[in-house]
Amino acid sequence: MKKDREELEKTIYYVIDDTEKNAKEYRQKFETTLLQYNISRGKAIGIYGKSIPLIQLSLPELYIVTKVLHQITAYTVLCIDNWYYDEEIRTYESYKAEKTYAKDIIVLHNVDKVSDNQYFCTKAYHKETAKITGQGLITYNFRTQRGAKLILFGDRYSEIPDIKKSVVAEIKEKILNNKFTPNTITLNRRKTGLEKPPEHDEKNRTLYMEVDGIENFVDIVDGAHRCQSFIKVIEDDPENEGFTFISILYYTEEEAQEYIEQEDHRTPINKEHIQSFKTDEYTLLTKDIAKYGNAKINEMFNKIATNRNELKSRNKYITVKLFAEALSYNIELDARNMDDYKRYFVAFFNELIGLTKEKGLDKSNSVAFEENMFIGYITLASIWSDEDYKANLKKFIDNTDFSRDNRQWEENGIFVAQMTMKKAKSIVNYFKKVGVDNV
Repeated sequence: MKKDREELEKTIYYVIDDTEKNAKEYRQKFETTLLQYNISRGKAIGIYGKSIPLIQLSLPELYIVTKVLHQITAYTVLCIDNWYYDEEIRTYESYKAEKTYAKDIIVLHNVDKVSDNQYFCTKAYHKETAKITGQGLITYNFRTQRGAKLILFGDRYSEIPDIKKSVVAEIKEKILNNKFTPNTITLNRRKTGLEKPPEHDEKNRTLYMEVDGIENFVDIVDGAHRCQSFIKVIEDDPENEGFTFISILYYTEEEAQEYIEQEDHRTPINKEHIQSFKTDEYTLLTKDIAKYGNAKINEMFNKIATNRNELKSRNKYITVKLFAEALSYNIELDARNMDDYKRYFVAFFNELIGLTKEKGLDKSNSVAFEENMFIGYITLASIWSDEDYKANLKKFIDNTDFSRDNRQWEENGIFVAQMTMKKAKSIVNYFKKVGVDNV
């Protein structure tokens, strides 16, 4: 290659994110075109949706992905001549992936059924695990992984699978030098409500799971680096006879998140990411607010991030952790009225965000959409819940100077990057005074 592979991967992720408005059209063309190279629809969906890390693609596959994305998006940054030499182009042009099954199916041997929602593979050879990983049959699900990596391309961030090449290389060398101790990889046959359940042949100790990237998924919950390293091992030593163990769960995403939270007691994970998995009443209300309806009827729809990486890369307002904590500082929830709370907060934020947009406020010209401002907005919502909040909001928006050089914002912690309970409660107290003054 003329340039570093990692730079090409970064550029592909940028193009995928930058074409988000036309994602459906481009993804369909991407899937259809890759089928011509025997790259399955499920794998194409995974590549375009970033659930299959680009690091695991073979060199010919990466070439095909680059070429096809360039064709359908016309982004000059992906022009093949910029990345590949003529000899590589001639070699990769004739590539077609090996076609294995009429359907994409994971077949695992040496599998025992532990319970209705768990199976255990007592011996999975690296060659087998590398094959199903390389074929894109097991995927990286951001909702059930330990966070994501944030990369900067130009002036925008992109969220990508957090696969560290140095870790993959280290595991590979240990395996090749017989210094790697097998430890359990955890997969999850994701329950979507439309999936085909795992098929277990008890007599032959064989498990079958169909994958299509639409309704049928198998996610890597723990062991993404090891799965990538197995691919590299088999590339160097095709006859390698090393093996590992695999635990196969049959959980919904929410159940898998609870499993990860449980595992966090053994291996600490990003705390903001873990908070988004919790099931306390404040976190549940936060998630319900973010999932209610759609963007046309809910200004907070999909605007609450699971972690700070997502907050930056996906133009969201506040993290689950901070929103839930702000709720807990302001109201004592009654579990019998959760639907009422949800509808009220959705209506409140619809009014507030609508008014700020009418005033021409956005992230670039004001503090109106700073994350810490939402602590204050939740405070206002809580003290105006029994009053005419619309009139109060109108007065608040009309009478407030949201400019960034207004010293009160810095003095009251709006620009604080590392939020603590003390600082958050200071913002709550400030907005309680604002709320009283605007009634």
